[in-house]
Parts: sequence; C-alpha cells; structure tokens
Amino acid sequence: MHAEHSAKKVLQSGNTVRRAVDIVEEHAAKFVEQAVDQTAAVAQDLDAFNVIAASLTAMFRGFEPHLHNAIRLATIRDSERSQSVAGAGDKLFAEMRSRVFKQLEIHRFSFTKPSKGDLAAKGIGLATLAAISPPVVEKRNPGGKPLAAHWDAMWAAIAVKLWSGELQPKSQADVKKAMINWFNEAEIEIGDTAVTQRARQLWQAMQDADS
Repeated sequence: MHAEHSAKKVLQSGNTVRRAVDIVEEHAAKFVEQAVDQTAAVAQDLDAFNVIAASLTAMFRGFEPHLHNAIRLATIRDSERSQSVAGAGDKLFAEMRSRVFKQLEIHRFSFTKPSKGDLAAKGIGLATLAAISPPVVEKRNPGGKPLAAHWDAMWAAIAVKLWSGELQPKSQADVKKAMINWFNEAEIEIGDTAVTQRARQLWQAMQDADS
C-alpha cells in the first residue's frame, strides 16, 4: 500500500487510512472463514466458537498499530489534521470490526453441538443421546426435504443476505419477516413460534456483537 499510494501521490491523504482499514478487513474476513472451516472439522461446540472469537479479538489488537501508522503517514506533513483524521480512522476501524464480528456471529449457529468431553462428563454415550433426543414431529413439508434441512437452508440464505447487505434489520421483527419470507417462497409451512424463537436468537446475537 505504501508504494502504491506513494506512486499515485495520495499517501498523505484519507485514502491511505481507508485503504489500511480495507486491508485489515480483507485479512480478518479471510481469517474468520478459514478458522470456522478448520475448527468445525474438529469441534462444533460453543467453546470452540469462543476460541475463534478470542483469536479474532487478539488479531484486531495486533492490527491497531497498523491503523495508527496509516494515520501518521496520512498526516505527516499536516499535523493539524492528525486529530480529525485519527477520529475518522478510529470510526472506520470500529465499523469494520463490527462487520467482521457480525460475519463471525452468523457462524455461531453451527457451533451448537455438545463437545465429546461434555457428553462423557455426563456419562452420555451416543446411544443414550439418541434415546433422550426429542421425537421428530411430522409436519406438512411440501418441499420434500427433511425439516432440519430446511432450517439449515434458511440460515444459509439469511447469512448470505446479511453478509451481502441485502438484509439490514433494524429490529427483531425485520429478522422474523425475512425468515418468514424465505419459508413462504420455499412453500414451506412453519410455526410462528419456531420462527420467532430463531429470529430472537439471531437478533440477540447481532445486538451482542454491536455492544
């Protein structure tokens, strides 16, 4: 970036700070995808998810000095602008960090399986787990796929809409509406309570990520 912006004579401008934030977002987003894929292959419990979240937090701390360096380069000949540029840079960095954590939060719902250690500690084997699992309730399912597959497909569709920016919910009701629209388009009958519970779960996760 330094060489590129020097050649374009835009090194000492806000473009340097914006580009630095973009580079951090590219690396952080790639880390999330790789960490989720590699971790899920080994464990899919919340402890594993929390390890990814902690690693991402540490990564952002490591990126902060690079942001400060970009701000220094952008204002090296105009110290009077340093405070305003620093403020704008910090805002861009915070917004970017929020986007990446939202990307990670989308994957939280795939890390819901109890760990083998948890099951062993409770003396629960696979046979016991199958025996205590709630019975499958048959529901009208015009799509022909198992109901669980429809939930997975819905989560994937909502995740894509959030990631692309097509879905920008302002409330839990917006999340629920998007979920219901997906089921309606798929011609799948689904209970209102089931959708409400999942909309609440996703909305709460998004609120936690913003706080």
